[in-house]
Amino acid sequence: MRKIIHFFATEHLLGNLLTVMLLLVGIISTFSIRRDIWPNVNFDVTTVRTTLPGASPEQIENLIINPIEEAIREVDGIKKVTSNATESVGVVILQLDPDARDSAKTNRDIRNAVDAVDSFPEDATDPVIQEVESTLQPVVEVTVSGTDDYTQLRKYAQLLYDRIANMREVGKVVKQGYFDQEYHVIADPELMAQKNVSLGEISVALGANNISLPGGDSYNDKDIELLIRTEAEVKSVEEIEDVVIRANDVGFSTKIKDVAEVVQSYEDPNVLYKARGEKSIHLTISKKSNADALDLINKLRSNVEEWSADYPDFLKFGFSRDLSKFLSARLKTLSSNLLLGLVLVLIVLTLFLPWQVTLIVSVGIPIALLSAITVASLMGGSLNLLSLIGLIIVLGMLVDDAIVVSENIWRHIEMEKDITTAVVDGAKEVFGPVVASVMTTACAFGPMLFMTGIMGKFIFEIPLMVIIALGFSVFEAFVIMPSHFVSWVGPFTKTILNKAKSSSNQEKWYDKYITKYQNYVTWSLNRKYRMALGAVALLGLTGALLAVTGKFVLFPSEGEQYFFIQAESPKGTSLEQMAMNVVPIEKAIAELPEHEITDVVSIIGLIQQDQNDPLTRRGTNYANIRVELTPKFSRERNVREISEEIRKKVGDLPNISKLNIEVAKEGPPQGRSISINVTGRDFDEMNQVAQGIRKKLEEFTGVKDIRDSNILGKDEWQVLPLRNEAASAGLTANDIAQTVRAAFAGIKASSVRNFDEEIDILVKQKTNKGPILDQLNSIKVGNRQGNLVHLNEVSEFRQVPTRNVITHVDYDRIINISAEVDTDVITANEVVSKITPHLDELIKDRPGYGITFGGESEDTDESMKSLARAFGFAFLSILFLLIATFRSLIQPILILTSIPLGFIGVAFAMFLHNRPFSFLAMLGVIALAGVIVNNSIVYIDFVNKLRERGIGLSESIIETAGMRLRPIVLTTTTTISGLFPTAYGGYMQKFIGIGGEDAFVIPLALALGWGLAFGSILTALFIPPFIAITDDMKKIPGWALRKIQRES
Repeated sequence: MRKIIHFFATEHLLGNLLTVMLLLVGIISTFSIRRDIWPNVNFDVTTVRTTLPGASPEQIENLIINPIEEAIREVDGIKKVTSNATESVGVVILQLDPDARDSAKTNRDIRNAVDAVDSFPEDATDPVIQEVESTLQPVVEVTVSGTDDYTQLRKYAQLLYDRIANMREVGKVVKQGYFDQEYHVIADPELMAQKNVSLGEISVALGANNISLPGGDSYNDKDIELLIRTEAEVKSVEEIEDVVIRANDVGFSTKIKDVAEVVQSYEDPNVLYKARGEKSIHLTISKKSNADALDLINKLRSNVEEWSADYPDFLKFGFSRDLSKFLSARLKTLSSNLLLGLVLVLIVLTLFLPWQVTLIVSVGIPIALLSAITVASLMGGSLNLLSLIGLIIVLGMLVDDAIVVSENIWRHIEMEKDITTAVVDGAKEVFGPVVASVMTTACAFGPMLFMTGIMGKFIFEIPLMVIIALGFSVFEAFVIMPSHFVSWVGPFTKTILNKAKSSSNQEKWYDKYITKYQNYVTWSLNRKYRMALGAVALLGLTGALLAVTGKFVLFPSEGEQYFFIQAESPKGTSLEQMAMNVVPIEKAIAELPEHEITDVVSIIGLIQQDQNDPLTRRGTNYANIRVELTPKFSRERNVREISEEIRKKVGDLPNISKLNIEVAKEGPPQGRSISINVTGRDFDEMNQVAQGIRKKLEEFTGVKDIRDSNILGKDEWQVLPLRNEAASAGLTANDIAQTVRAAFAGIKASSVRNFDEEIDILVKQKTNKGPILDQLNSIKVGNRQGNLVHLNEVSEFRQVPTRNVITHVDYDRIINISAEVDTDVITANEVVSKITPHLDELIKDRPGYGITFGGESEDTDESMKSLARAFGFAFLSILFLLIATFRSLIQPILILTSIPLGFIGVAFAMFLHNRPFSFLAMLGVIALAGVIVNNSIVYIDFVNKLRERGIGLSESIIETAGMRLRPIVLTTTTTISGLFPTAYGGYMQKFIGIGGEDAFVIPLALALGWGLAFGSILTALFIPPFIAITDDMKKIPGWALRKIQRES
């Protein structure tokens, strides 16, 4: 290494050119790298979705869910199966296990297995199989509203859809609240009786007389090829009305218009959408995997504003769920915090070193950061919410090795060596400990690259960016910086040294502190074992503090910008009535100040966080209102204060039976805070267990919004054919079923292709409005003889309850009991640990029934296991690296004592800031483990080198204390300075107008910053006496051996 350092020290022009090249390439990469919301993550989740219009959840379970589950039972590589049967819709969510088998092979087998199912009902749609990836997740919604005329709204939404879909960056556009056109042929039973026409005949006539069929080709007398086609496709209401049902040879005929009314309409909606209280259609937009999210959304906003001039003035276009705002905020935070951190670092450095040296050290920050971005760009990566966290973390670490190297080089310059010799000797002297220090940091972050589960995939880019940036910082410190020292500092060396000599009688401001520290070290060495007891007592105090106040929340709700108001009315409420029921809530939201709210979307008929939400509730009596707030720093109130104001304003509404408010959680997809599944087969038995769990949860203070999935849906009226009576009347059960379906849902007789839209022709039977029994009694069924038979003469009717949703987990039925918690009172982990011992009592006499945990508890368990493995690997990696570096077992263990000392700072940081431990905070602890040991490594390495020169132990420790205090203070304060704007950016922005807050990253910055601050101070206090104690420990084996020899 000495030769490489010497080469670049002498060929400093090459080093300067290399600096310019790295900076230029980095700047170009920064402007060209793709910016994304999330990293490209394969969630290893595959969904199978099928619809059967009008079917109850029980029918969906038997006819859709069970066949699919049976088909996929034998497919290898599936970790978990969750199925939801709701009205008309069946969804099977398959969580794959990529560690067990290649996901591509598993998905191929899933497709083959589902395609092989041949028992689906005729009216069921073909299963849609989709692999869920982060690149397919929506980045923004465009809402179209402004008129109650749905035909007009639909027309302009389609025009906007076409324009957006043609944008180069757009991968997919999904229309919501956009209903398909249909032709409804509404047959009158009285007219059908007069003409002796059945519904079947109407349906057959429409299908037989609506056709467009190629006839092939032919040649005319001039040998020119021509195409032949039979064209009998109906195009309008009038043409459908003129379709002949039957005719005789005299010319008399019965047409559709003689027995039915034909109207052009839309499909019956299951869900209605409203934007800011007005009927709306939503266009949900996903980008292409290689598109830049910020560019797409900025271009989209610009285009929509430009296109709006082509539409009527009454139309309103809005943007909802714009995830680019989070990315923009984090980019702004990073850039401002980078600038602030750099300023703070420069201020700290200039307090200890000449400005020329400060300049050299500071250059290393942009070189390392820009080079890391360049590598990420070359690897096909992106700047996203997670990779930016990695850059924020590493910001303050990048100058640590440069500080150690530059400070040691300057120490050699102060020995009046020539500049080249000083650079080579100074850099070479600390090469080993500096590389070891950086390697320990890499060892701390490295295991995070191999964390399993969805959390592991999401955070992959955090350690990757840290390790890449640290690698370039070492490269800069030992390859580029020597050339900078020679070319940038060399010409000023004599001037600086002469100035220092002229003021040699004046002490530097920090010299007195170095002397005081050396005096302290002398004092502590004389009381080394008392110091050890003091350290143990401090750790014990920290443990007691954690036991009393410590909490763990996977992802705390702090920087939220969304919350949901979930409303429920009595079952049987129509969609239109439910839309009216939520108007008072929408008005209360509209009264909020404009600086607090950006968007409100109401979804009537569905409560769902995302399309894979296992707690989905469907039904016309449900509504979900999504409220989007402005960024936290732009408003004084937090989301909970705002939501509680709405709850108070709304009060008790007469038509709303339940009203819940739920705050959206940050971070990767996760369930509710508490989620408990009761598994079994009989719903009555399961419900008894579920109610027992519910009562237990109600006993906990701080547990709120308790729900269970055992919800009754709409009542179902079953038509039971009387087989003998039906047979006597010339009818089959199928005749009766088809007539009943035609009377209510309608029967698809044919379809019409209109450019890019297929319009179904539905045959319905006119029914009387009023009590359901009157409607059923008015239905007449046509038999094969052409006679009409009253439905009540060949059938009985029965009213039965249905469920709102039937959920399976791993092929078993479940009832889910879920709840949220007030983390100021109790955490989900505390509830789970306290309730678990009582659960076995609820199922001990019920063989075949079980209780499992899901939601945040399941996510936390998996995440903490993965984190524990990462921390274990990090600890062992650092230990093995230190053993290899120091060729000793005792000294590496001594160095690792810095980690618990640093954790003391983390514990006090969480306590003083009234924050729970979280996933990001624990990531900060792992990062801390790799950083905090660096000072100890260099410290002990210098002690060893002094002892090799024959200096005594105490003298070596005291002299090292004098030499290493300055770089320890420098590296610690610069790292903390880099993290300070991230940890306290909100306060800085509030009081001095610069900086920015990213609540998601704050726990990590606090853990790493406070842990490093406390840990460095405690390391400086305790490591000197600990070194002396370890020297005593080395003497124990020899002392024991001599004692044995004397006794023998």
